[in-house]
Amino acid sequence: MRKRSTGSESLSGQLEDNRTYKVCVISFFDGVLEHHKSLLTYGSGLCADHRGELLVVVCNLNQLVCDNQTTTASLLTGEERVDMIKSKGYHHTILCQLPPVQNTESNKQWKACQETLLRLSEIVVPGADLWHNKHFFNLQKPGEVRHKHLYEKIDHQFKQTSTNQHLEMLQLLEQGRVEKMFSALGYAFPVSGYVVEGNKIGRTLGYPTANLRIDDHNKAVPGQGVYTGLVNVAGKWYPSMINIGIRPTLDMEKVTIEAHLFHFEGNIYGERVSIGFLKRIRDEMRFNSLSELKQQLHRDRDVATASLIQQMNNVHTNAFVFAGIKSS
Repeated sequence: MRKRSTGSESLSGQLEDNRTYKVCVISFFDGVLEHHKSLLTYGSGLCADHRGELLVVVCNLNQLVCDNQTTTASLLTGEERVDMIKSKGYHHTILCQLPPVQNTESNKQWKACQETLLRLSEIVVPGADLWHNKHFFNLQKPGEVRHKHLYEKIDHQFKQTSTNQHLEMLQLLEQGRVEKMFSALGYAFPVSGYVVEGNKIGRTLGYPTANLRIDDHNKAVPGQGVYTGLVNVAGKWYPSMINIGIRPTLDMEKVTIEAHLFHFEGNIYGERVSIGFLKRIRDEMRFNSLSELKQQLHRDRDVATASLIQQMNNVHTNAFVFAGIKSS
């Protein structure tokens, strides 16, 4: 697992031989949204103009101010963001784990991060989401740094649309509209976790499930319901149907994420797996008996299978690239 950065020393330690870069772009990059892609393209263009290399710094999200609302929910974990950006060819991408600016100590950490980036790069380009969160990262005082460093602002349009798109994706996720998210983001929304033991009711019904434990509590997940998706186990993809909810037929209260993998046999307790959500097929429902639940699972299997076949036929397989997942 990638070691998390907690300050300027860790930032330097992630770079190759403390090399210097012509351009550094820094942003939260949560979701790798359109304005993030524009930032990466802009940074690449500056590198081409100045004949240098690009450094991408991902700030792990702790808080984001969206339309005067503060949210701690993130679309992607820090590791997922880094892996997704690297998969796009930006190989010099690092993760910076820093706290919200709330006290003297956190202010020191952010200042140390800023000084490190200024030392390692000639041009620093902050993302639009950092401009919306000025209390996080102060890049508006060029008089306080050496004259060779240049600050560039992102176009006003990106500043206006960045947090709106983030909120829109979070709302779609809460509503379970993962199919629309797929179209907007260009990838299936990912959720990763470790497989833990459940009550094994699914196994008795003929539908064994992998129950996920998610350790990142800020990671947003789709709203309750039944979904189709692909599950990555040890580098191999399996078509699946996934339930998110409280399992009302069993009188449970805790929300769980459990996936039934088609054409899979094996014990994967303790293994880390990743789910890419493709489509929501129904609400979670209460049934009068386990027999009724089993009959519904048969119907869900048929609907999920037909949906997955259609999706695989309509979408090029290269589109099934999931954030933070390395398939073999």
